[in-house]
Amino acid sequence: MRFYTREMVFVYLPSEKPHSRLGMAVSRKTMRHAVDRNRFKRRLRELFRTQQHDFAYPVDVVVIARRDSLQADYAAIRQGFSRFLKHLEYQFRKNQESQPA
Repeated sequence: MRFYTREMVFVYLPSEKPHSRLGMAVSRKTMRHAVDRNRFKRRLRELFRTQQHDFAYPVDVVVIARRDSLQADYAAIRQGFSRFLKHLEYQFRKNQESQPA
């Protein structure tokens, strides 16, 4: 499943493990300098670390950086990540309601 923001694309699947996992893909085409790629990845890892307890269920997430992520500040990345968390919560509730009790 996918979720799109201006700065990132989230590709996710429910995890069979008891905890969530994060993967990142930041190409040189998207961010030319290694300093920029590493800064983006550090920010994502920190967001994931601090907010992984908010996940509705264990999920494997791969975040793909888009070209707009180069100009994005930490607040924009955090906002996109929180939108993704709300999307996950919505999907979780939708799946719970569709399953018979």
